[in-house]
Amino acid sequence: EYLVLVDKEHALPEEFIPADILDLDSFDELETGKNGLSLDRKASDALVQLSKAAREDGITLLISSAYRSYGYQQGLFKRYADRDGEEAASRYSARAGTSQHQLGTTVDLGSISDSFAESRAGEWMAENAGGYGWSLSYPRNFEEETGYKWESWHWRWIGVDAVKMQDEFFNGVQQRLLIFWNENASRIREAHAAADQESVGLNHSGLIPRRMPKSDRLSANINSRITRQKYLPWPLPYRSPSQQYRFPQEPHMGMKSPRRNGALKRVCGLQFQAL
Repeated sequence: EYLVLVDKEHALPEEFIPADILDLDSFDELETGKNGLSLDRKASDALVQLSKAAREDGITLLISSAYRSYGYQQGLFKRYADRDGEEAASRYSARAGTSQHQLGTTVDLGSISDSFAESRAGEWMAENAGGYGWSLSYPRNFEEETGYKWESWHWRWIGVDAVKMQDEFFNGVQQRLLIFWNENASRIREAHAAADQESVGLNHSGLIPRRMPKSDRLSANINSRITRQKYLPWPLPYRSPSQQYRFPQEPHMGMKSPRRNGALKRVCGLQFQAL
């Protein structure tokens, strides 16, 4: 659920409500811009840790918006569309069902304006948010991919490990990670199940084989390419010299491939929340 893709092409049902949602007013560590804001439990805990770390650096993070229901988002978009027209409004506001806020894992911070990026809080978030699992949903110059203008204040919690994957293999673009994950989630689970049945195992991300006992690794090294390809449904994407993520035509999963070994070592241990 924490990596579910929600955008203009992938909507949530009207009845969707996060299962475990908490009132942010109950957290003394959080500074909210208004009463009644709420967030998913895990995202709330991560937000508390983020806010505490920022406060230690002399920064106060003001939470201006958090969870929004389908109905609330419907009314919000209508107001913007009545004011600016639907085409203009759709560049900065989501229609009901297509807002990440409905997930309960997304917050808007500070002034909810471009000026946030130049504020101390905005600069601190850009530098530190990923370490607490928060990802900028709509980065600058990616409107063609994300569907929305740059929003320096709009942050979604996807988890520390997912942010690592995003930054390592998807050029730091959340949308690319979410598309990849949602297109391949079922295959990841199938590979994980097959590996468990044969006691070879994958790590919790479902992408990389877990570290085997020494005796098993020795056997695997004899024919590592076949062993790994059996459980990996596709080669991991990696960054080319132009910094664009891509998928190689050949898996290159052999133990002697420096580039592939490096990528595998860097991503080992990532744990993704199951969809």
